[in-house]
Amino acid sequence: YVMGRDAQRYPEPEAVRPERWIPWKDTAPTAYEFPVFQAGPRLCLGIDMAVFEVKILATLILRDWTFELAPGEAEKITYGSKITMSICNSRERGSEKLWVIPRWRH
Repeated sequence: YVMGRDAQRYPEPEAVRPERWIPWKDTAPTAYEFPVFQAGPRLCLGIDMAVFEVKILATLILRDWTFELAPGEAEKITYGSKITMSICNSRERGSEKLWVIPRWRH
């Protein structure tokens, strides 16, 4: 959580910029800078399978569906205070549920 909020490494660390994590970009962090699957000799053995599964799932969902935030949800977004980053829709209740409206593309 803290590494992803380092303003020296990531300009505007609170901004949502998915392009920071796309591996084929020149700006992708190394395994030591973004240790989700660890790095070095203790590298997670399932990293390739996990990435492959996420790509298939995202392709299948995004092929047939489009999503938008429900009215009023964008104003509620805040970040949780856990070890891993979490997005909350209420500072008081700590809810991690954002309401989206799925729409069938066909």
